[in-house]
Formats: sequence, structure tokens, C-alpha cells
Amino acid sequence: MTSIPGVAGASLSDPTEASEFSASPGSPEPSKSPPGVRVRGIDYRYGRVLALRGVDLDVPRGRVTSLMGPNGAGKTTLLEVIATLRRPEAGRIFIDSIDVRTRPTLARGRIGHVGHRNGHFSNLTCSENLALHAGFHQLDTPGPTVERALEAVGLLKWASQPASTLSHGAARRLAIARAILHSPTILLLDEPYSGLDPSSALALDRLIAELADRGCTIVMATHDIGRARAISDQLVRLEAGRVVWSAPAADVDEAMLLGDGAPKAIRVPVADPSVVDDRSIDEPLPPGGDRSGPLWSAALALARKDFAAEWRGRRVLPGTIVFALIVAVLFGYAFPRGPDALRELAPGAMWVALLFGAMPGLARAISADVETGALDSIRMSPIDRGALFVGPWLSAWAMSVVTAGVLIPALAALLRLDADRLPALFGIAVLGLAGWAAAGVLTSAMAVSARARDLLLPVLLLPLVLPLVLPAVTATAGVLGDPNAQIGLSLVIVGAYDIVFLVSGFLLLPLVLDA
Repeated sequence: MTSIPGVAGASLSDPTEASEFSASPGSPEPSKSPPGVRVRGIDYRYGRVLALRGVDLDVPRGRVTSLMGPNGAGKTTLLEVIATLRRPEAGRIFIDSIDVRTRPTLARGRIGHVGHRNGHFSNLTCSENLALHAGFHQLDTPGPTVERALEAVGLLKWASQPASTLSHGAARRLAIARAILHSPTILLLDEPYSGLDPSSALALDRLIAELADRGCTIVMATHDIGRARAISDQLVRLEAGRVVWSAPAADVDEAMLLGDGAPKAIRVPVADPSVVDDRSIDEPLPPGGDRSGPLWSAALALARKDFAAEWRGRRVLPGTIVFALIVAVLFGYAFPRGPDALRELAPGAMWVALLFGAMPGLARAISADVETGALDSIRMSPIDRGALFVGPWLSAWAMSVVTAGVLIPALAALLRLDADRLPALFGIAVLGLAGWAAAGVLTSAMAVSARARDLLLPVLLLPLVLPLVLPAVTATAGVLGDPNAQIGLSLVIVGAYDIVFLVSGFLLLPLVLDA
């Protein structure tokens, strides 16, 4: 992927500045080419509610198309389906002649998306947020590209500011910078003017026009009728999940946009939603399969993001460690003393403290990024889908291990365990927590949309990991001197369950997130 050419002069903070966005030598002409986006027969359902009903739509390449309609018409849902954030029940979508069903990763690499939520990692700076996505898109010069994107939206002087400190308008501009960072050919904007001051809104008008001149296909959902008519080439009205008309902006007046009649130059979508014109795929596609970036580079980037956020925000580890120590202290003073009592009770005490101490961290493994919309920005990236699991798992495992490193010595002191047994106890904890973190990240993703997710997570997780925890407790008892405990066999069982949970999480978590 190439960087944005000549972004330096465009600024959303000062509309008087001359933008340096310019068409690159090979920019495609918007005319006489297949649609940038072709939608055929899309159905999407929220539970029993059919939000999109047989939607057919052609978006001309290099043109600006605005989606109009009342709240609940399906504008946001349609944009999210095109962006691959939602999986439709029926229909097909082509992005630059790429079938999204067969090559979703290739399509994601060509799409920029700004949703209702800005999608930032609040504890990362503006430049760090963009640098993370530059890595996901494998940009050749990420540093200069990030700087030019920030300058394009007037945020260069705030590059080192945490995203959480930005005003709503500035956060909106950062979302736009992320969307254009990788020079997308398709730009999807959901109410992009929300929170922008008048000067920034005018600058965004110019930026959209310049991107369209460079051949970028832009689809925007907006309630601003005047602005839509002024900057759009095509207007589309949705009602109750259906496209009721689609027409050139010049043929539409304000009364029509308010729902009073339809324009004369109405474009009628194909009647049969199952029919897809063969011309949708008439362009040669790049050789090879639906390639993504390297798994481990994306996974490590996600894990580093979590570590940086934890270091700055102290959102998980302090509470986790304190909670685990409280559990350990309660067990330490509640248990009777003596070698026999310690051998029988200490293994269970250690694992109860570990698991309950790590639970709050697991609850935040996915939900924090869902709340800010940051998870959607990751899912929009052309990365190996397995990284969506491996990254959070690495960070959850590492933080659980840190908790174990603090808890085990404290518990050993409280229960008067021999110090020479601590390395073995720590090793068993590291092995068992690998599977615990894998199962926890998966169940956290499953519970993330539930209202009572903090209550639902342990209900889902604890029965799932019981076959892992029991042999871990047995191995711990063997280290503490229980002659009946089979340490070797218990460790083999723990390792086997680790593999099962890791493979299951790797395969299932992308499906859970994309459901």
C-alpha cells in the first residue's frame, strides 16, 4: 500500500489553507468504469427485525453518494455491511470489482470507514493510534504518512496528546485521519460532520471533493440535506431498510429529500436480488488468494497496544493484584495451620485467588475496545483474523502471569510455604493461565454485547475451564508434597487443555466478532 500523496496542506482546522491533495499519475477516471461499490440483494436482520430488505445499489467510482432517510431507515447498517463489519443474511457486495464474500481481506485494504463511534484507543496518543493502523496496512513509510494524515485534519500539533483528551470535534477529525491514512479507494462516512465546527466542516467538504477527484469512491450517510445536495453527485433515499430511489443530486429538490415524492431521473435497482451482473467482476484481480498481513506482527502490535494502555491508564493490573491479594489474605487467615492442612488447602487457595483475581482483567479484554468502537477499527484492517485472538490473549496471559508473580510469594508467606517450591508453583501457574486466558478472551467476546456481561462472564467461563483448573490444582498439590498427586500426568492434561482452548479461540473468536 502507498501513502497518501501530498496530504500536507489540507487541514480541517483552517479552511483557508490550500490543500495539496492531488491526483496521482495513475488515478482512475470515475467515468466509463464499473461501480466502485455494487450492492445486490442485501438482507440484514437484528433479531427478528429485518433492517435491510433486498437492497440494490450502484455507487459510481470517483463520485460522492449520500444516503438520506429518517432514523432507522438502515443507513448505518448498510454502511457497516459494506464495510464488512456486519455479515448480511443474503446478497453480494463488490468493492472495486472484488467480491467481498471471497476476498474480504483484500476488500478491507481498500476501504476507509468512519462510524458513529470514533474508534480510538483512548490511552494511546493521536500518532500512536495512526501508527498502529499504518502497521496493519503495511505502509512503506508509516512515520511520514502518519504526520501527513494528522496535518491533513489539523491535528499535527496534538500528535502527542492522548486520544482521550481530545474534544469531540478533534476526535472526529482523528477518525477521518485514520480512515484516509492508507489511501483507500472506497471511503464510507457515517455522519462525518457530527461535532465539527463550521470551518472544519467546510474543510471536510473540500477534502471529500479532492478525494473524489483522485478517484476515491465516497459513500456518506447524513441528515444534513443542504450539504448533501451541495457536495454529492448522487443521492439515495432509504426507508424501512429499502432503497426507494437513487438519482443524480441535480435532479433532487429539498421536498423530495423530505420524503415528498421522488425525482424524475429515478434509477431503478435490479428487480431480482439474486441476480448479479457479470460486469461486477470484469476487472483483473491481483494474483494469489485473499492475503493478509503477517499474523504475529499484527498480534504483537495489539498486545503492545494493551501493554501501553495498561501502563498509562492502570486500568487492569492494580485492581487485579489487589483483589487477588485480598482473596489470598482471607484464605491465609481462615485456614488452620499445620503441614497436613497446608498440603490439602493451599493448592485450592492459590488457584481461587489467581482465577478470581484475573477475572476483572479478562472482563476488560474485549469490552473496553468495543465501548470506544476501537474493535471495529481493528476488524476493518486487512490483518490476519487470527490476530484478533492472539493479540488480546497475549496481553491477558501476560497480565495474569504478572498477577501470579505477585500473588504466589504473598500466599507462600501467609501459608508459610517453603521458598524453594516457588519456581515450580510459578511454572504451573504460567502453564495453567495460558489456557485460562485463551478461554477468557473467547468468552469475553461472547458476553461483550450482553447487558450484564460482568455477571455473565464467570457464568460462561468457570464451567468451561473446570477441566483445566482441576489438574492444575492437583499438580500444585504434588509440588506442595501430596504423595498421591501425579504431577506429570496433571501437567500433560493442563497442556492438552491449553492447546484445545488456544485452537478454539483462534478459530472461533473471529467468527464471534463477525457474527
